[in-house]
Amino acid sequence: MRRALYLLTFILVIAVGAMMLWQWKVFSKEREQLEGEQTATEQLIHIEQTNKRLSVMQTFSGLNAGTYKIGNPMQIAYTIEGRGEMAPASVKVDEGESEITFVYDIPFEGNEISRLLTGWAVELENTETVKTRVEIMVAEDRRAGSWAAGAPLIGKAKKEHIDYYMFENEGPVYPLYYQTGQLLFAKIAGATGLYYEEGARVDEIETVLAESSLLENQFAILTSKHNSFESQNLYLLDNRQSIEQLKNRIANMNIDAAFPFEEDEERWQQHVLHSLANEMESGSEKAKQMTRILKEGLLESEAASFIQSVKIVEQPLAAVVLDEVLSGALNKETAFFSLNSVETAEIVPLFYYDERKLALNGTEIEQPIVYFENRRLVPFFAMISYAGFQYESIDTGEIVLTRSGDTLRMYPGENVFIFNGTDYSVKSPPVIMLANELYIYENWLRDIFGVKLTEQQGYLTAK
Repeated sequence: MRRALYLLTFILVIAVGAMMLWQWKVFSKEREQLEGEQTATEQLIHIEQTNKRLSVMQTFSGLNAGTYKIGNPMQIAYTIEGRGEMAPASVKVDEGESEITFVYDIPFEGNEISRLLTGWAVELENTETVKTRVEIMVAEDRRAGSWAAGAPLIGKAKKEHIDYYMFENEGPVYPLYYQTGQLLFAKIAGATGLYYEEGARVDEIETVLAESSLLENQFAILTSKHNSFESQNLYLLDNRQSIEQLKNRIANMNIDAAFPFEEDEERWQQHVLHSLANEMESGSEKAKQMTRILKEGLLESEAASFIQSVKIVEQPLAAVVLDEVLSGALNKETAFFSLNSVETAEIVPLFYYDERKLALNGTEIEQPIVYFENRRLVPFFAMISYAGFQYESIDTGEIVLTRSGDTLRMYPGENVFIFNGTDYSVKSPPVIMLANELYIYENWLRDIFGVKLTEQQGYLTAK
């Protein structure tokens, strides 16, 4: 009896262990699906334009088994075909399954003059869509308008009771655009596409678009019913503007295509890159200032190396990415683009960081050592404290330093200082402001305060 009990217990242990091992393998496989390489999928989206809504059926195909989180940028109610739960946060794809279909409605008024849809589709995280086809059916009582997209129009039919549109492009879901009236489509220079209204001034616009190799797989809509706009690879051009204004807009489209930025607030810096690449100035006054600073501070070979590296770096761009590329091209560390990322802020000049740290009395100073115009500067307040001075900042920008019976007045950015009531005029400012921090030139540190810097064990120390 006891032997049978031992045997039964042993069998149960083996069974439980096997079950736990199986569950762990399933969990690990699903986790790998979530954390590993992205699943390559295709999407087929069928849209029916009805009264007051767009009825959408969105199918992902080519899915691997696993659990996928669902993105819902428009915060709409959706269901998954064949499953009862409303708007689940994730969906599980079992072995043997390869596709799932989402069903939802998007509010839509067919009598609107125009409507641009961006970020409108449901998303599956940890997937990469390699191709997206969108089919739109319009009932005969809804035929007052036309559809366009950030994709080629590969099919259009006007049947007895419906209008039918088919768009297809590589990559993820693209923007859709609707307006009342008729839109025509022209394929330009290979992959560039232009949607336009009947009677629009297209000849000159087609010529300008055809001259640009950078606008490949980009799409423009020339319309009088929507203001200028851009989203992903779709550009809306205002047909009410002059030809010259439209040409300038297309020129900016070229810059967007050549130097795309991730953040809209940093996008103005693309004009700096464009100016360097084309030996010209464009953009805002600050963009022009930055261009001049770089042209004056870089050798031609350094500037060329920087622009070439920008063109091949992973896009979209960002100020911090440009700093990394510029630092690599110069073999010197800088944060020029990040420090100047706010267009309305005062310009910060080009300077470089010393890889060494400043150590005073055995304590490392957090503020870095920098080089500006080939001269070394060190943190001002840290150095005057080391030299035994007390300081007071005055609202006018004056800094009053005192030590024993001595008084020293310094004026950041100005070629003068006052020591014990005596004015000293000098050729260059001893103290300057860089990135909202005060620095003193090393030679003035020595001449005014008698402090010299030496290198010891990778640090700069004072004596």
